[in-house]
This record gives sequence, C-alpha cells and structure tokens, in this order.
Amino acid sequence: MRKYLHGVDSNQKHLLRFAAQLGASVANLSGVGHNIPDALLGFRGRNILIEIKSPNGFLTDGQVEWGRHWRGERVYVVRTEEDLYALLSIRKRSRIRRMICPQCGEAVRHCRCAEEQSQRKEKELQDALGKQ
Repeated sequence: MRKYLHGVDSNQKHLLRFAAQLGASVANLSGVGHNIPDALLGFRGRNILIEIKSPNGFLTDGQVEWGRHWRGERVYVVRTEEDLYALLSIRKRSRIRRMICPQCGEAVRHCRCAEEQSQRKEKELQDALGKQ
C-alpha cells in the first residue's frame, strides 16, 4: 500500500472561493481527515460532496474506500472551474442567450405581448365554453 502525503491541493482555496461566487454555500471539510471529502456544497436545494484534486492528482485508496461505503449521494471529483460549472449545471454567462419577443423586440421579461396574448387566449376559451 502506498503512503500519501496528506495535504491541501494547491487549487482547493481557489475552487472553494469560486463555488461561493457561483452562489453555493461552502463548508470546508478538509481539516476533518479520515478520508472525508474536502468540501460540502449546498446549491439549489442539493447537498454535494466534492473531493478537490489538482489536475494531475489522484484519489487515495482510503478516499476510494470511503466513497464505496458512503450511502448518500456520490462524491464528485473537481479539478477545474469547468468541473464546477458542469457539476452545478451552470452555463457561462457568455453562452446564455437573451430571449427577445418577436412581436415587439423587447426582452421577454419586460414584454407585455405574451401577457396580452395569454389574456386573449383565456378570453377565447371562456367564450367557447360559454357558447356550449
């Protein structure tokens, strides 16, 4: 069995700070020891255990064994900011498209066309039900 140096991966502080910037609650568990994952994230009603590794890092035998016996949600290995984006299912802002109303050209959240169209459809449905 290999001996491992127990320490904090060089990217851990950065990635935990980045997770907080994305809106996650962050509990740093790296000081607990006993092969427990490095952090617990709370995000959109989910609890997510993560093990942070450097790009060339690997799980220790103890971490693998701990993960096998854990009965909760799986433990995710995070190495980069992109891993956090994927794990939290967040798109980068540059990739998010704004929705534009085709009738008035306004952003959908500021548009009244959809509201007016919805009211018209509701009135038509009530008229059709009233004629029966």
